[in-house]
Amino acid sequence: MTEHTQKSFWADLWERRFPQFLFTYFGIVWGMTQFLVFLTTRYDLPHNIVDKFLLFCTILLPAICIFIYNHGRPGRDSWKSYEKIFIPLNFLAATGAAFLVNGNEGLQAAPTQIEITTEEGKTETRLVPSINQTKTLIFFPLKNNGKEEDNWIKYSIPKLMEVDLEQDMRLFCLSALNRSYDYQSHQHSIEDNEVPFRTQLKIAQDDIADYMVTGEYNRSETGLDLTIQIHDVSTGELFFQKTETIANQFEYVDNVTKEVMEQLYLKDATNDDFSHLDLPVEDLITANERALENYIDARINRINNRLPETIASIDNAISQDQNSIVLTSYKAGIDFLTGNKDASVNKLEGVLGRLDDLPERQKFRIKLQYYNSVEQRENALKLMYLWKDLYPRDYEPYADLMQYNQMTLNLNQAKEVGLEALENGHGKRVLSRLADICIQQQNFEEAEKYIDEYYKIFPNKKKEENKQLPVIYMKQGKFEEAEGLYNNILLNNPSDFATMRDLGDLHVTKGEFTEAFTQYDRALSKSTVAQDSIGIITKKILVTTASGECKRFEDVSSELRTVIKRNTNPLQYYFGQLQFSGIYAMMGQEKIVSQMIEEASAKFPQNAGLLQCISGFIMSMVKADKEEFEKYNNPQCRNIITSSTPNFDLLADALLQKMDGNHQECITLLEAYIDSTGQSSEYYGQWLAESYRKLGDYKNAKKFCEENLIIKPGDPTLLMELSKTQLAEGNAEQAKKTFEKVQELWSNIEQGYYYYDDFKDYEKELESLE
Repeated sequence: MTEHTQKSFWADLWERRFPQFLFTYFGIVWGMTQFLVFLTTRYDLPHNIVDKFLLFCTILLPAICIFIYNHGRPGRDSWKSYEKIFIPLNFLAATGAAFLVNGNEGLQAAPTQIEITTEEGKTETRLVPSINQTKTLIFFPLKNNGKEEDNWIKYSIPKLMEVDLEQDMRLFCLSALNRSYDYQSHQHSIEDNEVPFRTQLKIAQDDIADYMVTGEYNRSETGLDLTIQIHDVSTGELFFQKTETIANQFEYVDNVTKEVMEQLYLKDATNDDFSHLDLPVEDLITANERALENYIDARINRINNRLPETIASIDNAISQDQNSIVLTSYKAGIDFLTGNKDASVNKLEGVLGRLDDLPERQKFRIKLQYYNSVEQRENALKLMYLWKDLYPRDYEPYADLMQYNQMTLNLNQAKEVGLEALENGHGKRVLSRLADICIQQQNFEEAEKYIDEYYKIFPNKKKEENKQLPVIYMKQGKFEEAEGLYNNILLNNPSDFATMRDLGDLHVTKGEFTEAFTQYDRALSKSTVAQDSIGIITKKILVTTASGECKRFEDVSSELRTVIKRNTNPLQYYFGQLQFSGIYAMMGQEKIVSQMIEEASAKFPQNAGLLQCISGFIMSMVKADKEEFEKYNNPQCRNIITSSTPNFDLLADALLQKMDGNHQECITLLEAYIDSTGQSSEYYGQWLAESYRKLGDYKNAKKFCEENLIIKPGDPTLLMELSKTQLAEGNAEQAKKTFEKVQELWSNIEQGYYYYDDFKDYEKELESLE
């Protein structure tokens, strides 16, 4: 009886075509889902459209099943009374759920608990917002429709709003006072009063913000007539607007930020779990309006590299509010830049005990400033990692850690931090940077994967204009393809100085030094920002270093020193120049370094030892001068170097073994250093090849030369090392043929260049074989 009933039931379903129509429904849902995924990706629509659609289809399933069951048979069926009620209600419920629940943002917006280890070593449980709750706001200077004397307000209102809103962990603000480079890149100044909305929107999109904050004001008899506008960056549509006449900036900001928060986070069940302490904005910088004005003046003067005016303004601000932690810490930063380290540290130590008066982010920034001032790198790193753990949805600590690790050549750690940022929802910001790291490590497939993911998120950006792809081609030895991509970019934007600069890099790699100079000069003529110009002139210096042209180096390095001195403060100038100590030594210009050391030591006696160690250590390494190297390879200098560069001990010891002729030990240490940092061996190919040659291992020596010459065919040092290896293994004719390329590349080589004597001696050796 049971078996007969079961067969009849399935037969009945089949007769009603229930399975066929149900699977057809699933097929239609799947097809529509794929189409919506395409639309959201292709046209940058909100990704929660897919979630809304799937939610609607799932809730509607009971109505679909009832309809198929009752009307699936061939022929006409009558509607049952319960269908007329249930199916419309089910449809309304599905529609309501889809529209009221905000897709992923609604389903996954609950805060999460994490365990962190505090600076004191204690383990705590903290609540952090989800990625769907976090918002990034970019602020722009307001437009002043009144008198010039009120210009400072165009920055003060945004600054107050930024610090007030950032008390909430869910908000991350990009400051109006940091928009100088963005504006200059679009042929504007941060002090311009008329910046087109389209330009601001483009900057906001490039900086990957969710909302952009602009506004305008005018001083009237009744107060300050102020309008604040917030636009959705993805659409450009107005999200929030408030026009009001105000008498007090602090009261206004406290009120308007509450309204903004209400608009950003409508009260619902998911947000009730998360709250924050909302301090009055006058407690966050200063409660004194005149002090605030002088603080803003100091910031603007600093942006424009007017150091005396910066000092005068911040001193005035502190005289009007001596208790402000922010003003004091800013003054400490200026003291440090002008070489007054003791005064800087004293000021910071004076405010450390009062940091509990500030929100957590401000506390972290001031502590980080202190650790950097006293060169406590380990504490600075611990703080950045703590910040990252506490604020896993906050990109600032990830960016700082990645930048630090890339700068110190610890690529493995930089990548690890980037992948963690990716896991925590920072894909938009971190994908391009991860691709850069993978390119440096020669992980090209992985790099292209991150590039592809980036353009899926930003389909409005043109992938064919991506400047990382030609770098990948260059690293694979595909120079024609790389040059083709660069030229295509220039066809669409003939004024793109960055692409001209990159083309110059390509010519350097191929050994086309004259063409490289031409491209760099073109780029320099199109560059409008000092920071970019400095970068291009630095590239010109590297061309002279590759070609061995000492006189040209003198001219270009003099040009660089002039530009840097004009656009930075003295301490930054000396530290920036002494990073090139090794290049100066290679070009026979040690006297210039000595002169700069003397000048810097006289102006900044507290930094004299640090500057001497850095320059001496680098120059002795580049020249492989054992006597000088041992002079600076003392515990004090070594500690300075290794504190900023991880595993540098391995590299220094490898060089020492090389100078002592212990080439196997040199290779072992150098390979350990490369593995520990995640760098590519291409940066040390010539060094490794030389050590293998001197060990008599010509196979490995040629291997390192030939592998690296695929991606650097115009490197004269690699070619000369290959020629020496060929000669050492008895292939004199091939050695001469290879050396002809070296002679062509070094046709303008001049006495004083580090490789000059070696080049001439080897040239004579080959000639003697004829």
